[in-house]
Amino acid sequence: MYRLQYLVNFPVAARVNTVLSLRLEDGGVLPASSCHVDKENGGQPFTAAGQAILKFAGEAAVTLVSSRAFSISGAAAGDTLASLLVERIL
Repeated sequence: MYRLQYLVNFPVAARVNTVLSLRLEDGGVLPASSCHVDKENGGQPFTAAGQAILKFAGEAAVTLVSSRAFSISGAAAGDTLASLLVERIL
């Protein structure tokens, strides 16, 4: 059993309207991992987060996907804009 968690940091100037989710390599969205992002206000930063609990039966590939394309850049070089945590719980 694994807990997968993602964080995506959208800086102040970012404008994004999308749905983020975790997907298995077969294309199936992991239950409860979707996060609707509707950041049209360019004056506030925003952090989107989602997670899922998953039992792997062997090897599997998991990806973070967006329903729409977007591009963001950090305020400074080296800014962390996205992270994915995979934690074995059993």
